[in-house]
Amino acid sequence: MEPELSAQAIYSEYEDNLQIADADTLKQWCQWVWQNAQLLELPGLSANAWPLLIQEGARYTGDQETLPLCVLWIARQLREAAAFCEGEEISAEEMQTMLERRLWREGYLAERIQDEILQEQILIETKANASDKSTHSPSLSFRAIRVRLASLHVLAASYISATANLLTLSVRPSSVATFMQKA
Repeated sequence: MEPELSAQAIYSEYEDNLQIADADTLKQWCQWVWQNAQLLELPGLSANAWPLLIQEGARYTGDQETLPLCVLWIARQLREAAAFCEGEEISAEEMQTMLERRLWREGYLAERIQDEILQEQILIETKANASDKSTHSPSLSFRAIRVRLASLHVLAASYISATANLLTLSVRPSSVATFMQKA
């Protein structure tokens, strides 16, 4: 490599999560969220709404001690909660309403899939490979909608009847589904 080129090369990594080690780090994260709310011209959070945002952040990162630094994620939380905001700040009730509405919206597809499985409206090809080649994550395809079973917690255990064969779908804690064909 050219010495002049290597002298100008810069390497850096950007973590989109913040490890919460102490109260000061949590305070800095809260200040950062507040500054983003001001930059986006959105209401900030009231004191009683912070625990809900922190809990959602922990769900997003998958770790209780890690909170997201993703500006898009923060903006989404604040924008959706601002739709229910009546004052200068987003209260815990408004944040809870936003989270319940989101759960309802995002859970609709999972509920419909569960209903269709129970009503035997989804036909599964028993001879085909049930695993997605790219991620080795089990998936079902129907009506041009691809559903990853690992993300559907509602489908923890379902019994699927396809033609004369009965398939049992069981999701392991590792989010890897297995299909066992029974006669």
